[in-house]
Amino acid sequence: MPAEFPPWRRMDHRPPADPRLPLLPKRMFAEARRNGTDPSGDPDLQSKRVRRVMKTRTLIANKYYFGLEPRQLCRGAERVISRVDGLPPGTARVNAATLREDFGLDMPATLALLHALAGHRMLQPVEGRAGDFRLTDKFREFAQAHIVPPLHRDGAKKLLDEACRLAERINDGHTRNPLQIDLMAVSGSYMSRGDKIAEIKLWPVVRPRVRMRAPRFQSAMNGTEAAREIRTALCAISPFLVVHVVTDMTAIERPFSVPFRADDGGTGASPSASMKVWGISIRRPLSGR
Repeated sequence: MPAEFPPWRRMDHRPPADPRLPLLPKRMFAEARRNGTDPSGDPDLQSKRVRRVMKTRTLIANKYYFGLEPRQLCRGAERVISRVDGLPPGTARVNAATLREDFGLDMPATLALLHALAGHRMLQPVEGRAGDFRLTDKFREFAQAHIVPPLHRDGAKKLLDEACRLAERINDGHTRNPLQIDLMAVSGSYMSRGDKIAEIKLWPVVRPRVRMRAPRFQSAMNGTEAAREIRTALCAISPFLVVHVVTDMTAIERPFSVPFRADDGGTGASPSASMKVWGISIRRPLSGR
């Protein structure tokens, strides 16, 4: 009779990455990655295990982020990191006083910045220490971001054309996605008369796909996953694109124009009661760059 395999040799088990960290549900690791924290709650493990390869962020020169100009934000964030990285383990924290000094702001502006950074998961509250925060990976990404000049209108038009071509490919080729793009609107600074464009706001209006290929070895996408796939594909074109996936034109920022409409020969589904269910499931997480 063959010997029993140890648990980590079975298909449904994996050895823990650290002997002090037990196996935890997958959703806890996903939440930890979004927050930039260690899922065990141990601050001593955070700097060792959570620091992953950070993505490169791009900031637009004439746009404000968290109420600050890009250069001011990056320089202040660099000073914060220099301060925190020089502290002993367990004391690497920031608060309103340190942020005020590092960013060179008055206290009302500092409190507004603190609230914005915490709200965007760039700072994580320290349990048991009111007013103290730890830095997340997202904060470090902004400190190392590249600052680029705004687009000229000709360049913005080329990006918009590319986004429209991608929307057509999504409708024709992404047949395992249960959503398709009915139309796509553009708003924001692109609608101004200025020649320099800070960002291009896209609003894909989605609806259920009628002819859909069922996945053979994967579970079917839900509304959130389907809309996230569309948003991710469009955002990958350029950091100048800010994509908001919606299910109704009433959610689109005014003024706007519609550079793309689906030409499906009547194969698409018209909006119905089922679309309301999709809309509820995808409404919250589908805005961003």
